[in-house]
Amino acid sequence: MRARNYITCRGCHSLDAFGGPRSQMNVLIHKDVIKANDVNCLQCHRDVGHVYEQPVAKTGGWYTAKQAEAGGKLYQAQCGTCHGAKLEGGSGPALNGASWHQMYGGAKLLTVWGEIKGPMAQYAGATYTTQQSLDILCYLLQQNGLPSGSQPLADTRELADVLPAK
Repeated sequence: MRARNYITCRGCHSLDAFGGPRSQMNVLIHKDVIKANDVNCLQCHRDVGHVYEQPVAKTGGWYTAKQAEAGGKLYQAQCGTCHGAKLEGGSGPALNGASWHQMYGGAKLLTVWGEIKGPMAQYAGATYTTQQSLDILCYLLQQNGLPSGSQPLADTRELADVLPAK
């Protein structure tokens, strides 16, 4: 990291945080990657949280219809009270149309998923598994016209995919 001087990495991390025998980060995750004074964060983290190129919106299927159906059931049970049964909004913002595009157009899926998994689950008094929160995300994608496909959205690495700007 010092040699490459990645300002994005230094915003959250310091090289010292990854070293030393008591460093949990080093022991748990980075033990095979850390080399003395030479850490290349982008070797593994090239798509998540680091912006060096303009992202390109994904094309093709984003999720399966089965995921969107499961997410729709969760949405109606947990989210519809605030965001409306048809995503039209209420005490929470609308999650479709112009409102959706204004909030999330051009954003990574990670942004929307993080809202679902974190603060929205807390407001609903719920705890979602990773898959449940991905399913709700798939429902929102479906309701905003993004196509389904044959491959599920099942891996959080895909959360680096970028939503269309409009």
